Amino acid sequence: MPAPYYTFEARGVKFIVLDTVQPRGETGYEGGLGDAQFEWLQGELASAKLPVVVLTHIPTIHASTLLVDARTNADNNWITGGGSLLMDRVKVVNLFSRHRNISAVLSGHIHMVERIDYAGTSWINSGAVCGSWWQSQQQSREFFASRRNDQTMLERPDRAMPGYGLLDVYSDGSIRWEYVEWGWQPTA
Repeated sequence: MPAPYYTFEARGVKFIVLDTVQPRGETGYEGGLGDAQFEWLQGELASAKLPVVVLTHIPTIHASTLLVDARTNADNNWITGGGSLLMDRVKVVNLFSRHRNISAVLSGHIHMVERIDYAGTSWINSGAVCGSWWQSQQQSREFFASRRNDQTMLERPDRAMPGYGLLDVYSDGSIRWEYVEWGWQPTA
């Protein structure tokens, strides 16, 4: 692959796969596209005639960031970390809002299920096959509590039960989406 982002067409839909995990420092990362990928994306969207579905790992936008990244500063204002959504999200959302053929933006990373219909596009966070990282909800709660040495970080919510998203895209660009729990239960 010439780049970690690419496009393909299947059954009358153009799929755009983005690389939203950008290195930061020696061991960190943050969500974003970077200039070269953003420029490439502009060209792909400008030439797209079919309905478009965009796939990302880190979400562009999601409402549950206030729960997943629940942290406040000394003035009790919310702080959003760079690992839970795209740092260049305003630029990306503005670009997407100019292209009305984008049916859906699918992402994961946060292991939560939500759908936001905004600016003519469905922004879908589609849970995780492993649910709470192959743990029970209680084990996940205990794990995050053990990592919460920062007193400004609030208790994190339960994540999705193990499952997968099903997306139908119709020729007019409309969609139907559902999250299907697949029934796996942790033993502990």
